[in-house]
Amino acid sequence: MKLFCSLLFLFVFLEAFPNTVYIGTGSGAVIKKDMIGLHPGDTLAILSGHYEKGGSFSNLKYITIINSGGALNFGQSVYIGNLTHVTICGAGFAGLKYGIRFQNMKGNAFFLEAPCNHLSISFCEYRNLDGNALDASHFFTSYNGDTATMALYKTTISDQKLIHSGALFVGSW
Repeated sequence: MKLFCSLLFLFVFLEAFPNTVYIGTGSGAVIKKDMIGLHPGDTLAILSGHYEKGGSFSNLKYITIINSGGALNFGQSVYIGNLTHVTICGAGFAGLKYGIRFQNMKGNAFFLEAPCNHLSISFCEYRNLDGNALDASHFFTSYNGDTATMALYKTTISDQKLIHSGALFVGSW
């Protein structure tokens, strides 16, 4: 019985504390398309660098995405979709307020591919961006009164820095 209780306690203990999962190489693209290796409450930390091919995040739930070790500079769009209770925050590295950056690029910074709910985007910088910070205008669905048919439901966009860029948000209905 003691062994069973000890194993149960260990299992609960490991599940109760969130982990930090590091991804990215500092170049190319950063992609996370599912929850493999992640649990709700975990932090997905992207290693600093210049991701000239952009990125993609989809099918993620109850996690936080941050920059790790310095600034993340994206050279192309970051595609997002099917995110539930996900926070994208560029204040993940101490002393760096706007750690997720889209600089000197053509196109949109964040591009919505599928619905998201309870999404939060904060502490990102858009400098010389020939596009919009968040583009949800290409995601078309027929809204029928159900929140599941909304492209963005309960989304928060805060602490953004736009310098010579397009609109903060573009959407359609």
